[in-house]
Parts: sequence; structure tokens; C-alpha cells
Amino acid sequence: MRNKKTSVIVLIVLVVLAVLITGAKHLWQEFSDYSTCLAANWHLSLPSDAYYTEIFQKDGGASFHGDGIRYHVFSYKNAQPMEQMIQWQEKTGDTKNSVSYADAADKFLDQIDVPEDQRPNYADCVFGYQIQDDSSQMLLFLDKTQSKLYILEFFL
Repeated sequence: MRNKKTSVIVLIVLVVLAVLITGAKHLWQEFSDYSTCLAANWHLSLPSDAYYTEIFQKDGGASFHGDGIRYHVFSYKNAQPMEQMIQWQEKTGDTKNSVSYADAADKFLDQIDVPEDQRPNYADCVFGYQIQDDSSQMLLFLDKTQSKLYILEFFL
């Protein structure tokens, strides 16, 4: 009888642990999702109904203050939500440090050694740009022909 009680208790503990681990994993994925970071830093969300997948990511490494360069590439299946995510610009503009979005992006991407095959083909893209009061910048490139979204952030 005692062995049966011990077995039931062990089984219950294992089930509870499995549920807790699964819940913790789900919460971690939710809070570590890049869209959550975008919302916190730029008040911008990746539309889940675009069915996007991150296919490349690179940054400048760990930083005590969170400054530096972050770069993400997403593929998506549904173009319409991506096209409505922001008011995209057909023509490139200038940034705080460069005469064009492409020039600024290439300078940042060179600093973190992003391979050419992971960079946008600027001629096929529409553009987005944001700058914050501290001069942190975000560049977005939407390539509708490749169904890819490129997001480059430079934090000061």
C-alpha cells in the first residue's frame, strides 16, 4: 500500500513539473519574441497574420547599456499585413548620418559583418525609418518580390 501511495505522489509531482516547465517555456517564448522588443522600443508590432518567420539575426554582441546594432530578417507568407504595418516610402531618404537608407544600412551591416546574401536588395524594397530622441535609429526594408522584411536597429 505504501509503495502505491509513493508511486502516485511521484507521478503527480512529475505531471505538475511537466505542466510548469511547459508553461515557463511558453512564457519565455512570448517575452523573448522579437515583436515584443519592437513594441517596447519602437511602438511597432510585427503582424502575426503575416505568418512571419525569423530567418537570420545578428547583433553587435552584448552591451551593458543595450546599445549597438541589431539586425533581423523575416520571411512572411501573407503580404497584406506587412504592407499595412507602417506607411512605407517608395523612395529612399536620408538619415541622421547618411544620405540614403541603403548607405546607412550598409555602414551598420558592415560593422557587424553581415554577409551580402543576408542583406536587402535595396532596388526591390520599400522603406521605413524611425529616429528616437536619443538618436537611436531603425531602418526597415520590405522586399515584396522575395517576401522578406529586414529590420536594422542602431541604439545609442
